[in-house]
Amino acid sequence: MPIDYSEDGAIVTIRINRPEARNALDEDDSAALGQAFERFRTDDHARVAILTGVGPLAFCAGGDLKRMLPARQLRVRAGGDLGPSLGGITRAPRIDKPLIAAINGDCVGGGLEIALCCDVRIAVPHARFGFPEIKWSILPGAGGTQRLPRTIGVSRATRLLLTGDLIAAEEALAWGLISQVVSAPSLAGEVSALATKLASYSPLALHTLKRAIYEGLEGRLTEGLRLEAELAAMLLRSADAEEGLQAFRERRAGEFRGI
Repeated sequence: MPIDYSEDGAIVTIRINRPEARNALDEDDSAALGQAFERFRTDDHARVAILTGVGPLAFCAGGDLKRMLPARQLRVRAGGDLGPSLGGITRAPRIDKPLIAAINGDCVGGGLEIALCCDVRIAVPHARFGFPEIKWSILPGAGGTQRLPRTIGVSRATRLLLTGDLIAAEEALAWGLISQVVSAPSLAGEVSALATKLASYSPLALHTLKRAIYEGLEGRLTEGLRLEAELAAMLLRSADAEEGLQAFRERRAGEFRGI
């Protein structure tokens, strides 16, 4: 299967399994990845997802240009649009549960666009990042021109997008494109530990926190502060907040139900 889906309690792992193609996606693979994300999104028992690629070379090399691009060209030349978003999430509302990208190798083109939809990105030292599409007169059309400037700033993003250059993991870390660099043997353990920590928290609180961050970034600071206050008050009225306060008083871990 090009997309592997596994569950370990409340933690889901989604693996792009096309190492022979550097985990590039054709339209069928992209649809399968979208189905995996939708399965995670609608499963009330799943709280955190890890997205990664199979093999040591690539997290995801983006769209399989030899197989995906011709179909898209035909569609747009016939008056249609680009078609479904890459992996079902790049032009869709954010999933309200935490997504962790375990970047096991190169993360370029559409692969970086998918990674930018994740909340946390942890990479191995040999991973490289960038958008080479300009070299083939193609626009990163799955969110790259919009999410990259919002993540690392306009100046750095413009340089990457205009040149098609790739940057190393350490530079990506310095720019804020990723949150951590770990050795390849440590990647699975580091990501699993983070996923386990997040899965122990209130899913309602995590969802609310994501809303505050991402919806707040879409508007002015005053609007974001107003949204933050509204969401904080809403969360304090929840059963999970009551359980959290009780757990704090009793010096124990909370048992959260997402209500």
